[in-house]
Amino acid sequence: MGCDIHRYLEYKDKNADHWYSTPISGQGFQNYALFGFLEEGVREIHNHEKYYIHEPVGLPEDIGFHAKHDFYLTVNDEYASKEYEKCITKEKAEKYITDWPYLKVIKNKDDEIEKIQDPNWYGMTYIDLEEFDKIIESYKKYLIKEEDIPEKFIDFYIIEIMATYNYMKTYNDCGYQTRIVYWFDS
Repeated sequence: MGCDIHRYLEYKDKNADHWYSTPISGQGFQNYALFGFLEEGVREIHNHEKYYIHEPVGLPEDIGFHAKHDFYLTVNDEYASKEYEKCITKEKAEKYITDWPYLKVIKNKDDEIEKIQDPNWYGMTYIDLEEFDKIIESYKKYLIKEEDIPEKFIDFYIIEIMATYNYMKTYNDCGYQTRIVYWFDS
């Protein structure tokens, strides 16, 4: 069984109170070595003494709209009966909670389940630009030392990661706060 990553660049003006999110394509292939740097223990375990490894911090409470929409299933009996992709019945949501009590749940003001984490998702976390830079440097070091990739070819191995980094950096350079929110599935 494979493991995939779901990533969203989130950005906001320093004075804003909400984050905008946009899905990131690319580097979504099953790069298990990289996954082990993005989150400790996801598919590969790397040596903490040699490399910088991201420690998961969970999903941010103020997650942006698109990431939130993709992360959660909406509990709505009417739409679920019409087989909308991201909707499930209340009965199914309650079964998920029984089977996986650690799932994140959003309730409405009447304490009814409104949204529930898709049970296929795990390892939710986020990183800022500074931490992403540390991960990239650590990953490059790993490729050279552990995978015996000649330094002159490293750019080929990290091109998609650098595209994401540069996308994030462009927003930062324009005065926005940025982060990458991500999780894995199996």
